[in-house]
Amino acid sequence: MYNEFSGKDAGLAPVKKLFLLAMLLVTASAFASEPRQKYIFNIMDYGAVGDGKTLCTAAIQSAIDSCAFSGGGEVYVPPGVFLTGSLILKNHVEFYLEKNSVILGSKQLSDYSAGVLIFALDREDVSIEGGGKIDGQGRSFWEGKERLFSRPNGLVRFENCRRVFVSDVELTDSPKFNLYFDRCEDVHVDAIRIVNSLDSPNTDGIDIANTSDVFISNSYIETGDDAICLKSNKTDYEVSGVVVTNCIIISDDTALKLGTGSQQRISDCLFSNIAVREATNGIGLFMKDGGIFENIQFYGINMETLANPKKYFPADGGAAYWRRVLEKRSSYPIFVDTESRDGIAKPGLIRNVMFSDIIINNYDGNCLISGDARRPLEDISLINIRVNVLSKKSFSGRSKPRGTRTLTNKPSNDFSRVQSHFTFAYVKNLKLKNITVEDRAAERGIPFNLIWGKEVDHSTFDCVTLVEDEVAGRVPEVVLNDCRDLLVTGCKGADTRSSFLYVEGKRTKDIKLIGNDFSSMKRPLIIDPQVKDEVRAAWNLLRK
Repeated sequence: MYNEFSGKDAGLAPVKKLFLLAMLLVTASAFASEPRQKYIFNIMDYGAVGDGKTLCTAAIQSAIDSCAFSGGGEVYVPPGVFLTGSLILKNHVEFYLEKNSVILGSKQLSDYSAGVLIFALDREDVSIEGGGKIDGQGRSFWEGKERLFSRPNGLVRFENCRRVFVSDVELTDSPKFNLYFDRCEDVHVDAIRIVNSLDSPNTDGIDIANTSDVFISNSYIETGDDAICLKSNKTDYEVSGVVVTNCIIISDDTALKLGTGSQQRISDCLFSNIAVREATNGIGLFMKDGGIFENIQFYGINMETLANPKKYFPADGGAAYWRRVLEKRSSYPIFVDTESRDGIAKPGLIRNVMFSDIIINNYDGNCLISGDARRPLEDISLINIRVNVLSKKSFSGRSKPRGTRTLTNKPSNDFSRVQSHFTFAYVKNLKLKNITVEDRAAERGIPFNLIWGKEVDHSTFDCVTLVEDEVAGRVPEVVLNDCRDLLVTGCKGADTRSSFLYVEGKRTKDIKLIGNDFSSMKRPLIIDPQVKDEVRAAWNLLRK
């Protein structure tokens, strides 16, 4: 456009400017879309030898240091077996183990300057990836030796790190903890394998300590201690935002555990789509230190507690000890417990925990969910739970698990000897819905209550069902001791010679039976003379 007053083309300059701006944007976009060049540091270029005999600690560490000094990149471990002591990861280092490569831990304790095989402290953007293996040769430190063992503290440990990635590697034969995160943020663990023998001591799979924003997925964990453990053992750090999904677990102890370290809050955690093939305890919440567990959900879990020892430990001499141990052991598919570590301080709080859509194949155990008289559990829900009882034994002489060897004082709230499939004590706002227990056990003459509850208040039992064959010495399906404001509805009593509900305790008050099917039972309700308040019943189907 021509401007008759200035004699200049008024539209040309703006068009030129827009064109130049567009060109700059396109050029900048092109540069931005170009992938950043990755620098690769092959450990063999620094003198590492993959013969499984030559100690390569200095060579591998030189590769890591050079990578970090250059601003980051990939430390490449080619196929081969590389013997090493402690390695220290640094900022922006991707430690990449090629398929058929092995980082082999030294058998000499003096080679572990950092206390573990692979260590990172105060780092960011660090990762361990690839298709290789990290082998700690842990059995050499404990097999045939007395506790306390002189050994490294584990395989891989991250402390005070951000943006940590561990994927596609295998961790095996650890001398202690396998993968430990302490005071970290933004942690991703995906598609890893952790494999240790069931008799390996203290070989936790993944420990999440004082750490937040953690995502664990698509992994296989087989270990001689807890498989995945969340703990708060420092007063200034909480644990929150932990997601565990699509995993397979075998554990000699607790498959999914919170505690025992519980000084601060552990909250907002989700465990879903998990297959627990064998475990002594499937899910365990161990509150010891006065903190808070809240907003925790377990969903879509298929679980088998540790079965007959003969199945897993054949009749050979090396397995005899472990067969005897397991024969004495009882399992807990779901275990929730509150107590103080010293037995004196006020216990911590567990609230707003949901267990839903869980199938349990249970051997020789039961579900035990207990608060403390001074600090009851709050808002606990069990929804769509099915338990297949495959074997049973007497709980006489049994004591509850405490999650640590260091506790020797007698607990004040041990209800582990109650012979029931579900035991609840000191709970407020307990919700049970669609709970089915099918007794398939061959053992006879061991009567079990379906549910036994003490001081369970403001709660609802909706559609709880026991399916069983004829058992000698029958007992009530549900026992309520000193419970208040509790509704039982939608339940169907088994064909039994005993009652559906037995109510006892001077504290008992406001128990309601509404809309249940007791048509197969001669005497659905028994009220102990100690109970002063009447049990209200309405719209129940009774035997004619």
